[in-house]
Amino acid sequence: MELIKDFLIIIGIFVCMSLGIFFLLHSGDAKKKTKQTIQDTRESIQEINQQLDDVLEQLQEMNAPLEKAMKAVRSFNDKVLSKK
Repeated sequence: MELIKDFLIIIGIFVCMSLGIFFLLHSGDAKKKTKQTIQDTRESIQEINQQLDDVLEQLQEMNAPLEKAMKAVRSFNDKVLSKK
């Protein structure tokens, strides 16, 4: 009986060590995947920010012509509405 108990203890120790080593090895892989995911997300955010900057620049370029058009519309409205 004592021999079986000692044998089970030894097997339990090896199983625990194997599980520990398994989790340690796979935690490194998980860290690599997480770091890669974070890097991909950062690159995606930077790309989107660049696209937003480009859109903002295009909209700012349209401001001056729109202001001129609004002045023309206001002057037309003032002339039309003042005749009533």
